[in-house]
Amino acid sequence: IDKDEVLAELKNSYGKSRSMAVNLGYISKDIVGLLLSKAAAHESALSSHVSEEAPAIEEAPKEEEKKEEASSEEAPAEEKKEENVQEESKSEEEK
Repeated sequence: IDKDEVLAELKNSYGKSRSMAVNLGYISKDIVGLLLSKAAAHESALSSHVSEEAPAIEEAPKEEEKKEEASSEEAPAEEKKEENVQEESKSEEEK
């Protein structure tokens, strides 16, 4: 057995296992530093794509506002139904 060859193979395998652990998100005391470094690198990459003055996100309408909108949309439909009923009754009276 060649000691140098075995040692080189162990170092190579250890490096590959650390890389695999980081990609999997496996947390251990040996890997946590690498995970934090990876997270910091991702944070800086993302922050370069986000402007300082990002547009404000519009809030979704509240339930009360949705109900008011729905009732205001229903009102014209109800008025049309009433008009149709009145027109039908007029036409029946004319007959």
